[in-house]
Amino acid sequence: MAEHMPVSLGFKSGSTSVHTKRTMMLDDLALALERVPQGGTPADYFGVILNDNVLGKATRSTREASAKILTSLYGFDPTFAVFRILRRYWDVDAASRPMIAFLAASARDSMLREMTPFVLGIGIGKRLRQPLLPRSWFPFILGDSKT
Repeated sequence: MAEHMPVSLGFKSGSTSVHTKRTMMLDDLALALERVPQGGTPADYFGVILNDNVLGKATRSTREASAKILTSLYGFDPTFAVFRILRRYWDVDAASRPMIAFLAASARDSMLREMTPFVLGIGIGKRLRQPLLPRSWFPFILGDSKT
């Protein structure tokens, strides 16, 4: 399914995921979107993160890593429809921001997109044990551990 998603609109596919190291970084996303006006370029987002340190990171390397992860998740590029939609609706309803961010991130992160139906099927408050995960999914993340 993922290979049919149009890259030109901002969708991504592949076997890598920023979710192996980070979350959706909602607070960082909000800070970046607050500082860059609609229509801003990817360079504008990198500038406020790297040079202005809008995220309040202690080192330049951490700012660079955060900028790369946020860009991977959300695109930060108004030529991508996925990012334009996120950017357009971000300021409409603050309570909807987590869902808007999730929708954009799932369009750009194939692991998040592919795992969502499985996770939703588990149920709120249920504990997930690793053996319940399909072992064929993302073996580079799960490894050989039985815990």
